[in-house]
Amino acid sequence: MKYIRYVKSQCPGVLGGMYFWMYFLYLMHFLYKTETRNLFLMQEVFQMEGIEKVCQFLDEAHVYYLATVEGEQPRCRPFGTSLLYDGKLYIQTGKVKEVSKQIAVNPKVEICAFNGGKWLRVAGELVNDDNRDVKVAMLEKFPTLKSMYSADDDNTQVLYFKNAVATFSSFTEKPEVIKF
Repeated sequence: MKYIRYVKSQCPGVLGGMYFWMYFLYLMHFLYKTETRNLFLMQEVFQMEGIEKVCQFLDEAHVYYLATVEGEQPRCRPFGTSLLYDGKLYIQTGKVKEVSKQIAVNPKVEICAFNGGKWLRVAGELVNDDNRDVKVAMLEKFPTLKSMYSADDDNTQVLYFKNAVATFSSFTEKPEVIKF
């Protein structure tokens, strides 16, 4: 209120009101740009924290179940590989396996893990990534796979989740949803 009186006293009449509104609009524009940029940065940070929480849960559970579809028949099998690399959640399989062929036909999958009275479901699309560095990182995290897979063979397949929705649930808490 003091600022409005000051502007009016310095520029009386219509001119003072015009300067006030120009300044007000400039200030609103500046705040909007700053807050919008901060919101995008905060959203990116929260998204990263969310995907890290998903990866941590999968690591602590050790085993999760990957569901695919073959024709009209659902298929489900245990998996144990998960890797956070370059901000993406990766899993690993072999290209010669039926699961790889099912994902190639229909990349929409769901995984489910249970640990400590809570469970996690992640639904999304898997995207193949032939990046050798990701394969190396996966095999370094899971060295027992090195007896069956190599970063340079034609069989090792790493896939990352796209358009994923992760839901943490339990019988005692409200579900928590994370999108990445």
